[in-house]
Amino acid sequence: MVPTWVLVADGARARLLALDKATHAVAEIEDFANPDARGREPARDRPPRTHDRLGDSRHAIEAHTSEREKVLKAFARELTAVLQRGHADHRYDDLILVAPPHFLGTLNAELDAQVRDCVSLALPKDLTSADTRVILEHLPSGSASTRHSWSPPAR
Repeated sequence: MVPTWVLVADGARARLLALDKATHAVAEIEDFANPDARGREPARDRPPRTHDRLGDSRHAIEAHTSEREKVLKAFARELTAVLQRGHADHRYDDLILVAPPHFLGTLNAELDAQVRDCVSLALPKDLTSADTRVILEHLPSGSASTRHSWSPPAR
């Protein structure tokens, strides 16, 4: 029987667990770290500059995406690539995502349609540092075998 994968993540760390539905055994498949996420926003010498529409003056502009957002998005892409490979290799049928609301939205935005169809539950909680037993206690009973309807968190 193909296990259910449980991805427990935040912007700095992720744990990928395999939950065997028949035996209720849990194994940690992989642990991921994003060392760039814990650091402070890198200081710039000065903000980006642009030319004014009229005339030849220049002025500072605000960056559209913060460095932190770029780091989180890159980490979400890395995790999504692992999930895509696992799905292509038929290593799981059901996927449970557990992440704080903001990172859950970032992760969901990076998922492709095939992996998104495998998501049986998305739990907006930060349980990355929790013990495996505590993570399983937060999952609804039967969540590994029954698909729950869900929608991505609002941005």
